[in-house]
Amino acid sequence: MITGVCTRCHVDSDSEFLREIAFSGGPLADILEFAQAHENSAVHRVLQRYADLRAGLESDRLRECQRGFDQRRESISGKVAALILAGLGVDDIVDCLRKDVEWRALEREATRARWQSRSIMEEDVRKALEKYARLGEIEVRDSQVKVTAKGAAKLARYSLGKILQDTGRKLTENVSEETGTGPDLSLRTRPAQTGDDYALVDVEQTAMNAIERSGGLDFETGDFAVFNEIDDPGLLVGLLIDNSASMRGGHKLQAAAETALALYELFRWDARARLKVFLFAERVKEIPPWAILDHLSGSGRTDMAGALRACRHATAVEKRHKQVYLITDAKANMDFGIHQGPVAAMAGMMREAASYRAANVRLNIIMLDETPDLRESARAFARRSLGRVVFAAPHQLGKVIVQDYLQ
Repeated sequence: MITGVCTRCHVDSDSEFLREIAFSGGPLADILEFAQAHENSAVHRVLQRYADLRAGLESDRLRECQRGFDQRRESISGKVAALILAGLGVDDIVDCLRKDVEWRALEREATRARWQSRSIMEEDVRKALEKYARLGEIEVRDSQVKVTAKGAAKLARYSLGKILQDTGRKLTENVSEETGTGPDLSLRTRPAQTGDDYALVDVEQTAMNAIERSGGLDFETGDFAVFNEIDDPGLLVGLLIDNSASMRGGHKLQAAAETALALYELFRWDARARLKVFLFAERVKEIPPWAILDHLSGSGRTDMAGALRACRHATAVEKRHKQVYLITDAKANMDFGIHQGPVAAMAGMMREAASYRAANVRLNIIMLDETPDLRESARAFARRSLGRVVFAAPHQLGKVIVQDYLQ
């Protein structure tokens, strides 16, 4: 089990900007709309700096235009005098001045600069995203923004850092990736054999063996005793996330995605732990945890029984200890891909609950809604599976699951 993660997980503005980009929508127009509507967001602050910079450049252009007008007036005055001496009438002189190409170009440039707004525009969005595209954290294609695997890894570190701070865990430096690996040791010992690791030696028992044999600490090979190793297969966590339409409100789906990313980062520090993520709505699909940002769209229906079965089948051959978290905010209305009423759908879930109980898999229902009927159905389901139900607000979701895992 890990005791901390490196200080690179600290909260930073770059990661907060990337996080908001990931969840504000794929098209540039959606990101622009988000920035305009949320003045306290990191996206708004960053884009406003680009807008101010652009507006400042336009002010410089306006001053250059004014200098150009002044110079052009002097030139035009000389030209008018020459035309008068040539005997041209007033109408001919005005017509000639209207055809002055340089003057007209200056007028267009001055008009553009004069009316250039300091409000955020789509070109500011593109400018701001160039940095993250160069770093390989996002891709921008046909005005669509996609967070890459590298960007998702950055968000995973950021999400875990925030959650650990919320749980009171201290962020420590220089934590080895081997932390949490290695065998567990039994209280029982056995005589040492050739090839045993020195780390397994029971110093106290070895000393007692030498004293009993020789009356002192005159060690011989036969005195050494080592602890027996306990084969701990580690832990497998299944994360089942409701991806239906109701989860898109109140930042529920966003909280679930950030929790999956945080667990993905956390499990990199524990070689004996493994994470499997399933999204379910009308259909169920298993996804790599780091790819969750690319799959957050589903239908309005909810097949919980299908998700539970998919996870159970996918982990059946695993010899690890298993714990499953099902995150939802509603009742099921499908049963293994077939649309059903809530009663029939609950019956399918109860059958799966019994299977989880028989397989000794602990099932945790994380309910993001607390209406009375949902409370009762979730509790009944937890009783059937010998699991538990936890009611949590979206902003508490990551803290609840990560802290449960660490404990």
